[in-house]
Amino acid sequence: MRMVNAMGFIDDELILEAMAPSKGEERSARFRGGLGKKTAPWIKWGGIAACLVMLIIAGAVILPMSFGKSKQNLGDGRYKSFTIQAQGETAILWPWEYRTIGEKYRTIVMNGMEYWNTDHKVSESMLGKMVGTFEVSGYDEYKEESHVISAEAYELNDVVASISLAVKLEDGYYVFRNMECLPAGTLGELLDQVNLSKLLRLNWFEERGSDLKGKRYVLNDDSYLWKVLTEECRDAKFIDDQNWMTGKREYLGFSVSSDTLGVQNAAFYVTKDGYLWTNVFGPQYLYDIGEEAAGKVIWHCRENSAEIEAQPFANAIIGTITEITEEYFLVDDSSLCKDPKDGITYKVLLNDIRISRYVQKNYVKLGDAVEVLYRNQIGEENDHTIREATSALKVTIIDGQALIFE
Repeated sequence: MRMVNAMGFIDDELILEAMAPSKGEERSARFRGGLGKKTAPWIKWGGIAACLVMLIIAGAVILPMSFGKSKQNLGDGRYKSFTIQAQGETAILWPWEYRTIGEKYRTIVMNGMEYWNTDHKVSESMLGKMVGTFEVSGYDEYKEESHVISAEAYELNDVVASISLAVKLEDGYYVFRNMECLPAGTLGELLDQVNLSKLLRLNWFEERGSDLKGKRYVLNDDSYLWKVLTEECRDAKFIDDQNWMTGKREYLGFSVSSDTLGVQNAAFYVTKDGYLWTNVFGPQYLYDIGEEAAGKVIWHCRENSAEIEAQPFANAIIGTITEITEEYFLVDDSSLCKDPKDGITYKVLLNDIRISRYVQKNYVKLGDAVEVLYRNQIGEENDHTIREATSALKVTIIDGQALIFE
């Protein structure tokens, strides 16, 4: 069971309870592109990294340090205080005909290495040269049938093909990641393989550890941070320590994203005692950059940043379905509001198989309470229309709690 308090944080000790996914959860994660079938022998998921596995299964990669932040946008102060519980972590395994092309075809093999679909798309402008045409495989668990198509694979700009590729499927170019790629021996070697300063977006950061309050900040300019890492830390060695954790360390924890690497809200830590840790590449990458370089980075970030309000990790609304048509369904959130008169009725368009299948397969019905996840912004000028919904999970709201059954 996973409980997330909408108003606070969860400590690392509680995250450790979710370390080991069951076999069923592991299969679900592979289906969604979170894990490969094979795991390199040096990979043993520590407490923080294991948290990433659980969250991939749940469908959103959330920073471990801020796991307690709610996915709900909390209605701009309209909502009562409530918690969100997930009863189980296994994602829905849709029948083959109800999957998107990206959900159907999950793996390719190049040079004996298996690459897994991250579910992230990239624009054609991010592509390098074509590296060949390969078989892309998928599996229909219901009928126990394998499916194979041929697809072109391309290098991605600023990252070597041994780490990630772009594969052309019928609706776009998907990032496939090599889950068997060994980490570079030094930070300099990694930087030669991946232009992190260009590819990573440093969304925001928090200071964690000791008596720090975990306020959230954005950097005014990240050029000095990358200057230190790229010029002074090239010899920083990879540390193969599967028991390493932030623990009681003081550190800056960044939320980072990259379209090219196929990651959203991954973690990038710089600790006061001289370590750089990230899960951008899936498993734990840990480098000993030294206290002096780490101190420069931390000092610069403290002196060149602005505090911001916390934002949700995923756009979501919770409410009751009041109407279903062939083109949309309506969700009313009045029951969650401090004053029901402040409730909003959202129109969720059924223009994408990722959301329409919930209705077509009767997973959600009239009168159900649901949590709807969506991308981009709600169109307030169009009766609060949600045009890019991706899921509708049933919930039960009891005594101020929203219970989400996944």
